[in-house]
Amino acid sequence: MALVMRLLLILSIVALIGCSDLPQTAPYQGGEENSSYRLTYTVMPEQNCNTTYLTAKLVGSRILHPSAKVCFYR
Repeated sequence: MALVMRLLLILSIVALIGCSDLPQTAPYQGGEENSSYRLTYTVMPEQNCNTTYLTAKLVGSRILHPSAKVCFYR
């Protein structure tokens, strides 16, 4: 019984430590500016957006998250 209690204590501490490092992010609130784009493509922030995607041309990009940059095409 004491072993089970120790395991539960260790697991709860590990869970709390793991959850404390999660970043606090708010959901992206897309505005009117993004409604006119026909296509979007997501890449890593350090990557460059292609100048064309299918038949659409690149019109802009925005870093939304430390691991996501969105390329906008029209």
